[in-house]
Amino acid sequence: MQVYLAGPYQHKIYIESCAQDLLTIGVGVTSSWLGEAHAPNTQLAELPDDMNRRYALADLRDIDRADAFVLFTVAANLPPIARAGRHVEFGYALAKGLPIYVVGKERENIFHYLSDKVRHFDTFNELVDFFARHPRVMGV
Repeated sequence: MQVYLAGPYQHKIYIESCAQDLLTIGVGVTSSWLGEAHAPNTQLAELPDDMNRRYALADLRDIDRADAFVLFTVAANLPPIARAGRHVEFGYALAKGLPIYVVGKERENIFHYLSDKVRHFDTFNELVDFFARHPRVMGV
């Protein structure tokens, strides 16, 4: 199984570690954005327009290659996140009909309430346990 991991760019170091954990249980990760050399606090205006366009297209291709979509939400008690590409990625995955897994207690937008299409886990460890307990989800 291949998953696309989406979340705030500011949290990319944490999400990279989650990607490594998934690899250890046989789940591949298509999220090339995790390998970008930019610091987690990089803002869109700091990069050339053509680079941002290439990154956006790469993200869509990465979602196209995935069997499922995982979104890491932001806790309500944290400061707001200016970058919000993860919400567009979520919508793209939803429109494609991918299985969607949301990690975090927050439901950041109304579409997270589509219980027939979106499965929630309070923590990343709960998602890993789910994958481990449901090998058919992983294509085994």
